[in-house]
Amino acid sequence: MSEPNIKVNNFKNALSRLKEGIAKYNGTDDLLRDGVIQRFEFTFELAWKTLKAGLLTSVPIKLRRRTNDS
Repeated sequence: MSEPNIKVNNFKNALSRLKEGIAKYNGTDDLLRDGVIQRFEFTFELAWKTLKAGLLTSVPIKLRRRTNDS
């Protein structure tokens, strides 16, 4: 399995766990709220890394230096 595919699977698992935490949160349990926040942060970071890996492997990006003219 390629690295981008592994990252997608990891992201899907993290998203599933985040949804699970949100479903269990009742609005009163501070410890559960903190856990959901932590899961969100983790899932967000995985989303960013997954998107970055996908873009770097499938889209050729040509970088150019900015000049004062452009």
